[in-house]
Amino acid sequence: MTAISPHEGPTSVGTSVEITGFGFLGGDCNRVGSVSFGSSPASFTINSDTGITAIAPAHEAGTVHITLTDFFEDCFSEPTPADEYTYIDDTPPGCTITGTAGDDSLTGTNGDDTICGLGDNDTINGDKP
Repeated sequence: MTAISPHEGPTSVGTSVEITGFGFLGGDCNRVGSVSFGSSPASFTINSDTGITAIAPAHEAGTVHITLTDFFEDCFSEPTPADEYTYIDDTPPGCTITGTAGDDSLTGTNGDDTICGLGDNDTINGDKP
C-alpha cells in the first residue's frame, strides 16, 4: 500500500476510501483477502492489481492504520504513515437525547431548540413495542 484517499472521514459507516499500491491480485503474497481499519473489517473491491476501494466501517474517533491481509492470513501490510485513516466525530455538538424505554416521551436538544440535527419543523414518530 502506497497511499489512501481520503485520509479522514466521519465515525459513521460509509466513506469510500481509495487504496493504491501494487500486488493486490498476487505477487510476493497471495491476493488481498481482507481489509481492516484498525481491528474493524471493511467491505472492499479489488479494482486492479494497483487499486482497491474500501468502505470505512463505523469506528470511534481517532487514527487507525488500514491493513491488507492475504487470503491465507500469512502476509499483511506493515503500518506506515501512508495508511493512517482518521475518524472524525460526526455527532452534532452539544447533542443530547433523553428518554425511557416504554415511555411516550423523547426530548433532545443541541442548544437551539432542535433535536440533534432536526430542524424546527421536523418531527420524530415512533411506536412503542
